[in-house]
Amino acid sequence: MDYDIRFKPAFASVFLTLQPGETILAEPGAMTSMDTGLTMTTRFDWKGILRAILGGESAFLNYFKNTSREPQTIVITPSNIGDVICVDINEDGLCLQAGGFIACTEGVKLGLEWAGWASFFGGEGLFRLKLTGRGKAFIGCFGGISEERIPGIFIVDTGHLVAYDPKTKIRIKFAGSIIGSIKSGEGLVMELSGTGKMYLQSRSVDGLVRFLAPKCR
Repeated sequence: MDYDIRFKPAFASVFLTLQPGETILAEPGAMTSMDTGLTMTTRFDWKGILRAILGGESAFLNYFKNTSREPQTIVITPSNIGDVICVDINEDGLCLQAGGFIACTEGVKLGLEWAGWASFFGGEGLFRLKLTGRGKAFIGCFGGISEERIPGIFIVDTGHLVAYDPKTKIRIKFAGSIIGSIKSGEGLVMELSGTGKMYLQSRSVDGLVRFLAPKCR
């Protein structure tokens, strides 16, 4: 499989070239165009139902397979306006916040993991999507996306964490004093502890909503 991510960082789309017999899994609605040599099937199982109820993801996955004898191209686009990156998945896995998953190769498994009350109070939910296995995954976000390594302890504003190493510990705290946090508009932040990778988004949907709300009255 070859891929090319175009129109970064605001309107990123993934152009995938599948060799004969290769398959890509994508979230519903992600496909914008594809060659006629690709066939699509939609599947779901009990894990998909749990992902929908607890993880904020769709219960369905679309499988696109190259059934021809020639390379075939498919274009996949996230629902959010923003960036897309490709990450290598191994047995250590990668945790995603709701809405971060776009597509992956067949060797990647999608599961759920308890995220904890800190994640819940940070506005990210009690459960998180966890990618394991071996292969490539495409993740997206609202705004630009950056890859960083947690330097022991790191502070991230709620709504800006896209993905992170499963060994990372997260707790919620005020950005400063209680009164100072409220006056500054920062409120609660997420304190990440560990040394693994994290992926951050430059904008948050909640921030956009707060900006637009007064203008829509």
